[in-house]
Amino acid sequence: MEKIFKILDNEYWWGGSISRGKEMPFSKDTEIRVDLTKVAFNQHMPFLVSNKGRYIWSDEGIAFEFKNGKIYVEGKNIEIYEAGNTLKDAYLRASKKHFPFDQREMPEVFFRTAQYNTWMQMTYNPTQEDVLQYARDIVKNGFEPGVLMIDEGWHKPYGQWEFNEVKFPDPKAMVDELHAMGFKVMLWVCPFITASGERYIKSLRFGAEFDDPQNTTDLYLRTKDNEVAIVKWWNGCSAILDFTKECDRNFMKKQLDRLINEIGVDGFKFDGGQIHHYSTCINGEVNDDKTHFERNIAWNEFGRQYLFHEFKDTYKGGGKCGIQRLMDRYHSWDNEGINTVLQYSLVQGLIGSPFICPDMIGGGAWSMFIMGVPFDEELFIRMSQVSAMFPMMQFSLAPWQYLSQENLAICKKMTELHKEMSDYIVEKVNESRISGEPIVRHLEYEFPNQGYEMTKDMFMLSEKYLVAPVITKGATKRNVKLPAGETWKYFDGTVYKGGQTIEVESPLEVLPYFERC
Repeated sequence: MEKIFKILDNEYWWGGSISRGKEMPFSKDTEIRVDLTKVAFNQHMPFLVSNKGRYIWSDEGIAFEFKNGKIYVEGKNIEIYEAGNTLKDAYLRASKKHFPFDQREMPEVFFRTAQYNTWMQMTYNPTQEDVLQYARDIVKNGFEPGVLMIDEGWHKPYGQWEFNEVKFPDPKAMVDELHAMGFKVMLWVCPFITASGERYIKSLRFGAEFDDPQNTTDLYLRTKDNEVAIVKWWNGCSAILDFTKECDRNFMKKQLDRLINEIGVDGFKFDGGQIHHYSTCINGEVNDDKTHFERNIAWNEFGRQYLFHEFKDTYKGGGKCGIQRLMDRYHSWDNEGINTVLQYSLVQGLIGSPFICPDMIGGGAWSMFIMGVPFDEELFIRMSQVSAMFPMMQFSLAPWQYLSQENLAICKKMTELHKEMSDYIVEKVNESRISGEPIVRHLEYEFPNQGYEMTKDMFMLSEKYLVAPVITKGATKRNVKLPAGETWKYFDGTVYKGGQTIEVESPLEVLPYFERC
């Protein structure tokens, strides 16, 4: 079903998928087509919202096109709603009607201190010795312990969620030591199964529980011929679990619970499971009794049963109180680098995903360094400043290995700023669990009709702080347009009247931000 809607004068639109955030807002002048029915990355919703108090909702994934001053939307039960006069009016009405927040509590440690992840530091080769040394160095260099994620590579073949005993000879002792240092420990997992590994072979022969010979045709996503569907993902071709089925949920849960109960880990980073992993396979058509949208939702709901969790790719994740992160950013000033962190994150809040972590500081796209991109200390510092006043911030590359002592001190200062803001951040997280309001807010959301529609290099931390990070290489000054009708106190104590554009000094050690008086 397709419906067509006319774009109003001076009307701007956000939504659909955060992966198109750098192209937003869409307007009368926009010409773009976005199809989220088969392939979509990161957080996405069948939802578009405008600064004129209007929003469009579909009950299922959408394809939409902005062209000739109109919006062409394909989906299921598409409707446009008049919800008020502002972006905030439209978002809050849509949230209440279509994705009310479930109010689940989340561990405060996610928001109190910086997080740490082994991915960029160790890529596919974490070891027990390296993980422990990384954690010891965090403490030694004066960084506060927090959540520590052991990313991909700790395990046996995909789907066999046991520690590789060569890399991790005594994982329980490692986790115990990490706990003693003050860390919470999470492990990377995915829904894919290496289709030649021991776990896969045994599951086909002996069933989901390995003790039920009759249960050999149930596990995994299946083709219409009831063959195990083989799907493509970034590490090759594998089978994939279908979490709409109880046997698949039990198959995964049994393994993860053992890691919690016997090894002592606290939770899991859930990767993959995007809608396109469930929509196509290379050996036949997918059994279509359930949609690929339902299967992505089921994967995410499975993960949220664990108090400590993190997700990257969610369909209809709006309203679900859970930890989500931005997709991998490049170690660059442009080309999907620091320039897109805010562009994408502002959209996350506007589609109902306020509890966000802006990818690893310095960027999480590991292949950049394989291709010879040089490490840029200035970029690393500026990315730490972008993250410092987000709900969460996360390191992987060890600052003490890559930065000069002077720049290391600046980086550490950003973690201390985040810690100083943590009471306010936790307060706003708890409010957002109920209200659904974005925590990282677009200025158009907070200050409508002041010309902020196209502003993508500043944000509000809830309603109190205006943050204007520097995202241009070599810049030591930047302009800040202060919202009218308010008084603003700069971090150095200088007070400015709103409604004016000012220039502030922003050398490398400075993150410009203002408190609303």
